[in-house]
Amino acid sequence: MLFCAGVGAGLLYWAVIEWGYYIDKPPYGLEPCSASAIEWAAGYGLFHWGITGWAIFCLPTIAIAYPYYVRKVPYLRASTGTSGVLPGGVTGRPGRVVDFLYMVNLICGTGTSLGLSTPMIAAAVAKLFGLEHDFVLEVAVVIVCIAIFGTSAYLGLKRGFKRLADANMLAALLLLFFVLAVGPTLFILKMGTNGVGLVLQNFIRRTLGRIRWPTPRSSRTGRSSTGPGGWRTARSSAFSSRASRTVAPSAT
Repeated sequence: MLFCAGVGAGLLYWAVIEWGYYIDKPPYGLEPCSASAIEWAAGYGLFHWGITGWAIFCLPTIAIAYPYYVRKVPYLRASTGTSGVLPGGVTGRPGRVVDFLYMVNLICGTGTSLGLSTPMIAAAVAKLFGLEHDFVLEVAVVIVCIAIFGTSAYLGLKRGFKRLADANMLAALLLLFFVLAVGPTLFILKMGTNGVGLVLQNFIRRTLGRIRWPTPRSSRTGRSSTGPGGWRTARSSAFSSRASRTVAPSAT
């Protein structure tokens, strides 16, 4: 469930409008808002959320699975992956430090996911039900999320976490098919297949090559902006002022 929460928050926060950033700030010196920029924008999101990212996620899995299944280390923890190099193994003090740091990382990652997704969930609830988007609504969203998490932890791994994760994946699939059915279906399929083709055709180039992206600039100060602030500036610029004028003609 923690994994789904992290990926879900990232998809909700960035992936749905990632294409807008690439249309407005395309790589390889392409002209912004051009047909080539639109094609590359459709492909880059698939590349970033595709096999490369999942392969990186699999690296610690291999480090933990080998000692657990092959060397029969009877502990399925983060420190299991370092059992061959830590003095005292998993049960020693260094192993406990690794597990402690891992738990801190889980807590921080979950907190980051909750912090990123709470304003958007509150904004969606306010829009759907005609409520005011204020601090009270965001606190209510946090309380509901904590209640769901706490109930799942109380029910246990199979009755709680497994059911919640399955429901999460089912809801995501239903949303996917809903968007495909009611959206411009032909346009989605066309851009999706074209994006997959661009990913396969340029996979080595994108994976090993160095890409220079245009530096986002703050709309208020005109200075170069990096990090989340820069991303927000680029996203809002791409989403509101450029993409709406470009995607509609391309759909035809």
